[in-house]
Amino acid sequence: MALRFFADHCVSNLIIHSVAHAGHQVLRLKEHLPVESPDSLVIAKAQQLDTILPFPIHHLQFFPAHVLHSPNYSITQLQNG
Repeated sequence: MALRFFADHCVSNLIIHSVAHAGHQVLRLKEHLPVESPDSLVIAKAQQLDTILPFPIHHLQFFPAHVLHSPNYSITQLQNG
């Protein structure tokens, strides 16, 4: 099953290429929104596009509490390797 990802500028090209090579679709933020868009707009666009929003784990501190604790969102940490 192919998944759809919405990658912003914090996701490395290596990750983007690896995910695409594995048969998944990767939409880039810069093709849909200004790169410096606020997180709330990025999250809303990811939902609108029906995509998964990957981000570096250290960016969790920037997400609003209502997003982190909402039953409408799922946050999963993935490990390399």
